[in-house]
Parts: sequence; C-alpha cells; structure tokens
Amino acid sequence: NNPEGEDRYYVYADKCVECVGHNDQPACASACPTDGCIVWSEIASGQPSRDNIGSDMRDGTTPVFA
Repeated sequence: NNPEGEDRYYVYADKCVECVGHNDQPACASACPTDGCIVWSEIASGQPSRDNIGSDMRDGTTPVFA
C-alpha cells in the first residue's frame, strides 16, 4: 500500500502528528529503519509551516509535495 514503491518508506500526510517542536528530532526519522530518512530542517521562506497551515489544508485533499 506504499505509493512510492516497495523500496521506499513513506509517511502518509493524514497520519503525521506534526511533532515539530515537541521532540528532539522528528518521530518519523527516529522510527525509520534506514539512515536515509529525509527530514526538512528548515522551511523555505513563503512555504506553509505548522503555524500557518489552516484547516482547509488539513482535510487530506491538499498534496504534501508536488
């Protein structure tokens, strides 16, 4: 059921609990069985962040990345 293929691990956006600021490192990175977990350490200027994502973007219909 992995949309990225069997050789990749994937975090579903609707399952993410947005642990930013609550843990020393993202929970997905510490739980990942590989050393290759990609975690965004900085949010690009003008991009949505945890503080400015409204409920309309949390309904599961907005893509996480394009």
